[in-house]
Amino acid sequence: MPNLNIHTAAALFSRNSKQFKMTLLGISLIILAIFPATSSARDTDTLASRYIALALQGDVSQASLLFDKLGPSSASDLDQELAKQYQHRFILRDEGELPSSGNSFIDQLLSAYRLYWTQSMMGELSATDGSEWLDNNLYKTLIYHTNINILKNTHEIKSNLENTIEQQGFFSDFSFSSPWRDLVLWKSQQRKSFLIELTDRQQAVDVVFMNDFHSLGWSEFATLGMTSTGGWAKKNLLYCVTWAWDQESEHFRVSFLQHEGRHVADFELYPQMHAIDLEYRAKLTELAFASTTLPRILKKFTDNGSANQDSPHAFANYRVSRDLYRALFGSAMPDSGNPWLRVGADKVNPAARVLLDKHTRLLEKDGALVTTGVMYQQNL
Repeated sequence: MPNLNIHTAAALFSRNSKQFKMTLLGISLIILAIFPATSSARDTDTLASRYIALALQGDVSQASLLFDKLGPSSASDLDQELAKQYQHRFILRDEGELPSSGNSFIDQLLSAYRLYWTQSMMGELSATDGSEWLDNNLYKTLIYHTNINILKNTHEIKSNLENTIEQQGFFSDFSFSSPWRDLVLWKSQQRKSFLIELTDRQQAVDVVFMNDFHSLGWSEFATLGMTSTGGWAKKNLLYCVTWAWDQESEHFRVSFLQHEGRHVADFELYPQMHAIDLEYRAKLTELAFASTTLPRILKKFTDNGSANQDSPHAFANYRVSRDLYRALFGSAMPDSGNPWLRVGADKVNPAARVLLDKHTRLLEKDGALVTTGVMYQQNL
């Protein structure tokens, strides 16, 4: 499942260029702050981090409230650029740059998804109406470009889209990434094999390293290019956005291989488990192994958490950070400041393993092959 938190392209999308303008912002866009509408804001809030935290929940309809108080003298250049790009993409909808893959079928497909995301994220379409709108437009795109005779249902449309995209020389993934239907589309890839160390086993897995993207999904679109999916897991195969990772780093080993490797193992062990529990376990796995990257991971989980169960990543962040804090300090996590100043890997690694073991025992008690997850059921 998509890893959204956060293997970022710390960037803003430039409408004057056909590529991402990499405006590197250091740690600030990897460590996200909680937006006040869903949880208490922390001391490191920035306008960009609040916008990202909101956008990653799939709703930008209220984001204009963030920009209302911006003044030409008080706002930074980044804040003003962010406000302008939000205005052009979601309010005026007059972005100058359209999809330009060089393939008319691919471009029409991308345009349909971008409009679906825009209308859905702005609250103009319900999830049901949005899905129906998208199917209608994808159906029309297929009929226009292929003249094939298919039924107008989501499964039939998706199957034919995948075949047509492959015939055109592209690769795609249409996995649902709550709360919206998603599209990641790329041109080239390479495959490598890894043996991943987890807390309870070694997991053999192949990784597909993807390049030359034309769409990085709704999270990248919603955040105006400031974050992106870093990869995802499917049964015994991982997909990795190549440019998002240094493959020699602890960051890659812990936050991609071991995070997603936990998913691969859990897909087999607990085939019915909900995304919230899957993410909870994968994030605890990161904390069980992280050393030099631990401060960044802790802050990322804390700042990017939300009690919103419709966003599995955000809710898992919320529970992991609070469960870990209580395990370490015996009290509720404070709503402000940096709660992790007094902890290091020597304390966090074993505490995370204890929490993961506790979760495993509850899943086994529930029935490994039938459990939908104890976190999802709110029994933990």
